[in-house]
Amino acid sequence: MKDRDSYFLASIAALIEHEPFVREVFDEEIKITKTGAYKLRLNNKGMPKEIIIDDYLPVYKSNHKRAVFCHIDPSLIWVPLLEKAYAKIHRGYDKIQYGFAHEVLSTFSRAPCIYQTILTDFRQEEQEKCWNTLLEAYESRFPCVVGSRKEYTC
Repeated sequence: MKDRDSYFLASIAALIEHEPFVREVFDEEIKITKTGAYKLRLNNKGMPKEIIIDDYLPVYKSNHKRAVFCHIDPSLIWVPLLEKAYAKIHRGYDKIQYGFAHEVLSTFSRAPCIYQTILTDFRQEEQEKCWNTLLEAYESRFPCVVGSRKEYTC
């Protein structure tokens, strides 16, 4: 999947940095269970939803220890499980290859999120307003994720 799920991983990193959300999402301790089933509490389109997933993760045929999607330390099983749950509510991994951080943030934090577009051709006062909004969110310790389109990357 390469970097197609970077929005997802950046969102999870922002959440884990600012709140103990993982324990709130999982119904029980985060470890490999005997049954291989996990119950998660998410927010799907503004509605609380409990879903159950198993611990089967797609792996490469050539290397059965390497996950196809979330490439992380195997001891962090909760990251690919979160991605699997996110894929499940969106009806497949192929539907989450690209996306927006605010959707991931609201799904797992169950909090309202904002999406702010910053264009390079904004007037100076609009750029300052966007920057001040981001700075205020950061100083309030809200999870923040910033991304760019490919044509704007450095």
